[in-house]
Amino acid sequence: LQDYVTKFYNIVISGSEDCDKKAFLQAFLYALPKYHRTAILEKNNTLKTTLLDELHQTISKQHPVLALLEHTQKMHIDRLVIDELEEEDISPLFQTLNTGRLGTGLLTTFTANSAAEALENINAFICQTPEIDELDANHLIEHNINLIIHLEADTTNPFGVRVVELLEVGECLLV
Repeated sequence: LQDYVTKFYNIVISGSEDCDKKAFLQAFLYALPKYHRTAILEKNNTLKTTLLDELHQTISKQHPVLALLEHTQKMHIDRLVIDELEEEDISPLFQTLNTGRLGTGLLTTFTANSAAEALENINAFICQTPEIDELDANHLIEHNINLIIHLEADTTNPFGVRVVELLEVGECLLV
């Protein structure tokens, strides 16, 4: 985890509805270097931790992401953490990420049954924007997601989840 974070990978953590993606996301927060400027966009304050309060400059607001993107662009952040990427947030988020104004380091969760399904659904949601075709959507994804980590619920694991797929996005996009 530490290696992905320090290399500023843009990471999507996918899993089904019953999978505790947020707990896994929180583990990444502990791996953030203390000098990273981090913006956290979440529905509630469940990601806030004592560690975050001490080490990071954070913003915790209500969704939608769209309403907060303009504000976070002005913050010159290193890492954008979104607790759950939702359909209506995807196209505006990826268009904003593509401007380069948010810095690097997206970290978010997304509900899907596999890493490939997460990639397909993100692509489909971006393509819902009239001016974006599939080629443009692939370009946005390729430049703004480095890794999809897919989780499954696992009651035998003390953390309640296990990693079942790591998908490096740049290598798998087909035009």
